[in-house]
Order: sequence, then C-alpha cells, then structure tokens
Amino acid sequence: MSLDDVRVLDLTRLLPGAYCSLLLADMGADVVKVEPPGAGDYMRWYPPLVDGQSVLFNALNRNKRSLVVDLKTEAGRDILLRLVETADVLVENFRVGVMERLGLPYERLSEVNSKLVYAALRGFGDPRTGESPYSTWPSYDVVAQAMGGLMGITGPDVDHPTKVGPGVGDIVPGILTAVAVLAALRHAERTGEGQFVDVSLFEAGVSLGVWEAGKYFATGEIPQPQHASAVAGSASNLRRMVGPLLDVETLERAVRILCEHPSRRIARRFELEQERVRILPAGALILHACAVRLGAPLWFCKGGIREGAVLEMVAARLERPSA
Repeated sequence: MSLDDVRVLDLTRLLPGAYCSLLLADMGADVVKVEPPGAGDYMRWYPPLVDGQSVLFNALNRNKRSLVVDLKTEAGRDILLRLVETADVLVENFRVGVMERLGLPYERLSEVNSKLVYAALRGFGDPRTGESPYSTWPSYDVVAQAMGGLMGITGPDVDHPTKVGPGVGDIVPGILTAVAVLAALRHAERTGEGQFVDVSLFEAGVSLGVWEAGKYFATGEIPQPQHASAVAGSASNLRRMVGPLLDVETLERAVRILCEHPSRRIARRFELEQERVRILPAGALILHACAVRLGAPLWFCKGGIREGAVLEMVAARLERPSA
C-alpha cells in the first residue's frame, strides 16, 4: 500500500486526531497509538458500548497498534524519544503547552529525528505559526462549526443557527491534517528535513465556507442560511425531501422526469402534482416521497439533474447505482 513504509506515532485523543491517523492507517501506514495507563484514550468509553467496547473507538482505530506509555514519567518520556528515532510522523492534539510541560516539544523531538513530520491539531492553532487570543481555548465539533461560520449559514433563518448533522467540525480538520502530513512527508523525502504541521478546528471550519466567503468579498453581502424557503416542513419531511431542487424550472423538470418513470404507480403520482409544484415550499415537499420511499434519486441522475435527494443515513449507505 502507498504508506506501508511509513510509521506514525499517534498521541491523539478524541475524534479529530483519531480520524487523521485512521486515514493514514487505511493507506497502509504503521500507526502506533500511544495511550496513557489506566483508562487509555477517552474514546474507549464513548457510547454506545458493545460487549464493553466502544463502537466509535473501534471504528476510529482500526488498522492501528496500541502501546501504553506514561508520558508523565521520565521512563515514559524516554520510551517516546526512542520511538521518535524511527518514526516518520507524530500526530498530537493536546492543548497548547502540554507537550512543552512534558518536556517533549517539537524542537526537542526534531533534534532526535530531523526528518520527523510533527502534526499538531488544535482548536485554534499553535503559537508557532501565529498568535491567537483563543489559542488556549479547548474546542470540539460544535464550537468549530459555530465560530467557523457553518452554523450561521445553516438552518431555517438567521435567528436559528443549526449544527450540521455529522461532526464535520471534528472530521474535516482530521482530513486536512492527513493531507498536510502527506505533503510534509513528500518534503522530507525530497530534502531530508521534517516539518511542523499546524491545523486548527477553527480554520478548517472557515475553509468550508469558501463559496460564501468568495461571494461576500465580491458583493459585500453577508451570507444567509441556505434554502430557508424550503424548510417549511417538519423535520421528518425534511429528511425525505429533495432539498436542493428549489427553483421552479428545476422542480418542473424533476416532475416531468418522474412522469416518465417506468413504474406506472410513481409516474401517475407525479402527473397529478404538476400544478402544485409551482408553489416552491410545497413543491419541494411534494417530492419528498421520491427521496427514500420511491427510490427516485437515481432516476433523477439518469435524467441529468445533478442535485441528489436528502437520504436518511441508512438509506444513503444502502443506495447503489443501477443500470
């Protein structure tokens, strides 16, 4: 596999760091997860538990090895230094100053191994790459989504900012850290010098608003929650509606395609709805049945409509294209 000659020391806790090292492990890297004695990583006890084991912990730590090391002791620190000698990457997501207090800062580790890629994944970045008034603050998914601007453009209106369902405030920083590590490994391969990689949950959240930021700098308009007119229905309806189909032209086109569906039952249903679809909120909700119950998302794709249905999570995982 691509990274089968790369060794990663994973000192991370919780979701962001674990997701980064998970991606590296899935690409073949030898990931050694370093955990404290006793309870180990907090995620080991995160519910739901099956047979006493956290389902989420197991999902995030597949393809990894685990080693118990007490970094608060001199013996534990010596063990880590010996591991660093043969490592290519070290990933940690402690709060600012923790590794310094342990006597294991980047500067010391890079003296032990000059090719080491040291990745720090923090809430608001590391002071080495720029000061921040929030650098000592803890952070997690909802904080990153709120301060990164995602919640401000999600939800029914400006008075009801809404968290995006999956933990993108944790997962996206993990992905970006993995990408940065790959670039730093390439640099080390070419020059023999490692690098300090700094990724923050906050900046990762901001980066997801690239479309909204571009629009703001071009027009001066502050981005508003997306598709507010389409959220008139209940939460149960919203799970099954075709959310992005919000303009009359696309809605009408979608209905015409559905009227040609090979299932006469589905076609007849939408032949009767052609007039009602002109009322935008109602029109979007009319199409909710095709999202999950009638299996129409793939029929939309065949008709050239790129917008997908908002599938329930289980339905999305089971959906498979067909000829």
